[in-house]
Amino acid sequence: MAHAEEAVRGSDVAPSELRASLADLARLVETNDTAGLGARWLAAAETVGDSSAAILQAAGRRLVDGVPTDLAPESVVAILATAVGAVADGLEGLPLDDDAVDAHLHGLRALEPLPAFDDAPFVEVEGTESVERPTPEVVQLFQVEARELLSTCETRLLELEADPSATGGLADLFRALHSFKGNCGFLGYAELEQLAHAAESLLVHVQAGRRALDDAAISALIYAIDGLTEGVERATEDASVTRLAELVASLHRVTPGREVASAAPTPVVEETAARPTDDVAGPEAPARPRNETTLRVDVGKIDQLLDLVGELIIAGTAVRHLPVAGAVEEAFGRASAQLDRVVRSLQDVAMSLRMVPIGPTFQRMNRLVRDVSQKVGKVVELEVEGEDTEIDKMVAELLVDPLVHLIRNAIDHGLETPEARAAAGKPATGRVRLVASHVGGEVWLRVEDDGRGLDRGRILARAIDRGLTDPEAASHLSEQEVFAFVFEPGFSTAERVTDVSGRGVGMDVVHRNLQHVKGRVDIHSTPGQGASFTLRIPLTLAIIEGMLVRVGTSTFTVPLLSIRESVMVRPSEVTVLSTWQEMVRIRGELVPVLRMHRLYGVEPDHHELHEGILVVVEDGGRTLCLFVDQLVGQRQTVIKAVSGWLGALRGIAGCTVLGDGKVSLILDVPSLLHHSATA
Repeated sequence: MAHAEEAVRGSDVAPSELRASLADLARLVETNDTAGLGARWLAAAETVGDSSAAILQAAGRRLVDGVPTDLAPESVVAILATAVGAVADGLEGLPLDDDAVDAHLHGLRALEPLPAFDDAPFVEVEGTESVERPTPEVVQLFQVEARELLSTCETRLLELEADPSATGGLADLFRALHSFKGNCGFLGYAELEQLAHAAESLLVHVQAGRRALDDAAISALIYAIDGLTEGVERATEDASVTRLAELVASLHRVTPGREVASAAPTPVVEETAARPTDDVAGPEAPARPRNETTLRVDVGKIDQLLDLVGELIIAGTAVRHLPVAGAVEEAFGRASAQLDRVVRSLQDVAMSLRMVPIGPTFQRMNRLVRDVSQKVGKVVELEVEGEDTEIDKMVAELLVDPLVHLIRNAIDHGLETPEARAAAGKPATGRVRLVASHVGGEVWLRVEDDGRGLDRGRILARAIDRGLTDPEAASHLSEQEVFAFVFEPGFSTAERVTDVSGRGVGMDVVHRNLQHVKGRVDIHSTPGQGASFTLRIPLTLAIIEGMLVRVGTSTFTVPLLSIRESVMVRPSEVTVLSTWQEMVRIRGELVPVLRMHRLYGVEPDHHELHEGILVVVEDGGRTLCLFVDQLVGQRQTVIKAVSGWLGALRGIAGCTVLGDGKVSLILDVPSLLHHSATA
């Protein structure tokens, strides 16, 4: 070995020569004649000035010492070619970061002779009594990064389960798990480090070809990630893992050469990726991640924000130093227009700081689909579209539970069993699609399946049975009105209650969470072909487009997205029912009227409907006319919360301050529709 290194010391190998050397790698490995090539790589490592040298040294030493004969030759070639190819990329101007170097070195360690595990324990974590307890700030940063790394691990595992040939995913999985283990070791979280090391060790054998990444290995790794997630959420305490020994044993049981002293049962963890808050988690389910208080922002957006602040200062100075005489009006017009432009741009950038891609939220659903489909005995494929669509971070967090319930219902109720699908001439694999897109000022999230669709007759029968409607009224209900019954608390058409669905809780959660983010849902269904639920959510909760309306001396703001139209009617188009409910006929449709002045105790300018204006609003297929005196105009509205000491205000979502300093109450259209229906 030493002679070989001395013989080639001082030689140099260009990136092109390094790539060319890979051409004979397969033949040399097959004939076990790798010492010469290994010596060349060791010599080349001495001419490399960055961390890539460590990769070349490790690869060269493996060839000089001889590659293990218990590995498949193609696995050996793949590991060496990937590592040395990355070094060549680095020499050509694509340097590797530390995580990439660690991942390649870890892969090369798979080519070392398999140790005798009785003499060299596979997992050995030293005590951490000397490690100082990290500060709360450090723990918070650790948790944020750890959640991202573990999410990456889970995503890559599910991708590898679907496509075992995706070697790039295996490298990403290595890198994320190795980084997580390093962070745990640095902060002294011994149990997390031990479990991560056991999982990483299994992956070494997978990469080396000693172990296939089959269902048993993937399940053990996923359960291990659940345990790591549980420990991360306890990082502020002791970062302990409840079933550490059991999880480590399950990993050892599927790791070649590792003997397990006790045959612990495989851990059972159900739907842990995105468990809804309204479900009762079993005692073995890991803790639900806490809400994060941090947000990663692109530095470019910060720079743009600072530039706009500078422009705002300049524009403000121009307004303050307007000429006192002469062309004052013209100068003021120019200055105010510039100030308005800068403020609008500043608002757009500030709003964009809270915007995050919906992709990570969608990725959390992969695990849910896997767990639920296995539990109900169905084969389900999840398709995702529009992952780059951006949405307010707060809205994204609030949408997790609705998406979870919709997907669970689609799998359990919507999709048929493989046998039933085959009988109906459908593929055995059911399909659930998640689609995100921007439409106008909204984000549309669509959850659709190719199952049996919603049963209108069954829903109506259940609604009549529960007293939500009567047989006579049911015959006149539209499709949207019938489907809206599924959002009623406790409403379910399931014949039996299971731990997946049937309690009538999930769709109520969907409805309540959407109300919280000022959104709504549209339902479409075709019998035998499937159903789709479209969640329509405003881009942000902070600023909305609103229409200012006046009732007497009071001004109200109606969200523009809820307005269908504004009309004036003739006396002949007004009808009063026996219940004294006023109705107006608009293009053949009778729409109820809500007099705003009566609801809020305001003296109006007009008392007759044909003298004022009717603002037609809609939500969830229901419509209502708001009787007002005047349309003031459209405004961008900054939403402010109403003080709690005022109590619950009927039909009010918040308030905003107008340009003249007056306060305008923002109307909550779904609440007004509910009030009108129950009045």
